[in-house]
Amino acid sequence: MTHPESDTHPELPHVGRYERVLPVSLERMFENVLDWAHLPWVHASTFAGIRCEDYGAWGWRAEVVDPAGSKWTVELKLDRARRRWITRNLDGAYAGAQIWSQLSEVDDAAPSLRVAVDFYVPGIAAEQRARAGDAYRRLYQRLYDEDVDMMVQRQRQLELRIDSLGAASLCLGSRAELVLPVKATLAGREFVVADVDGQLRGYPARCPHLLGPLDAALPQNGQLTCPWHGFRFDLNTGECASAVGLRLHPLAVAEEDGDGQLWLRIEP
Repeated sequence: MTHPESDTHPELPHVGRYERVLPVSLERMFENVLDWAHLPWVHASTFAGIRCEDYGAWGWRAEVVDPAGSKWTVELKLDRARRRWITRNLDGAYAGAQIWSQLSEVDDAAPSLRVAVDFYVPGIAAEQRARAGDAYRRLYQRLYDEDVDMMVQRQRQLELRIDSLGAASLCLGSRAELVLPVKATLAGREFVVADVDGQLRGYPARCPHLLGPLDAALPQNGQLTCPWHGFRFDLNTGECASAVGLRLHPLAVAEEDGDGQLWLRIEP
């Protein structure tokens, strides 16, 4: 793994710090730090696009675009042993800025981490530093508000997962009285039943990639897009239209019986 070059903070003006306790484990935190692909989806108000140039266990480097169209290159280096990562803006409008993030565990029964984020900006006048620090703190407040929900949801879904499914069926109630889409738990997993182009479809409520909330997305043109990473799935076949080897499984059968009751069924 490539380690940051120094244990000491850079010789740049320090404009502020943001601190927060997050209800997540180290595993979820490191997973989130290395997950460059979620930025324009979970943080759409900050990032309009991203093009990854390199990535690995060491971190990643990518060109990012903000909603105004400004582009710059970001490099993130993760040091697991020190529980730290350093984000550098290599070029563009924010060239030279560095963000140092440090984790420490909180003495608590539940998983929780304290993150301290220091902001360093080159060439900034002393009288402008407080204002810049406030802007960075507001930005990181918003980013972590969005990220913590993603990390907590993923952990909850990992704890609920089961290894196998048997044949199962569930009556959802009168079709005439149901307001679709509707969510139901069947054989230990959550499914969504929706009207997809005039046909009833049942599909998993979680994305097979990183268990993102497919139940938060609405079908469009027979497809469903994960709000965490943008993977698109064909709801007729379960196949992913934007990634090879990824598919929704199992799909569920939603059928109305002769009494007008809607049933959800999984077949092994």
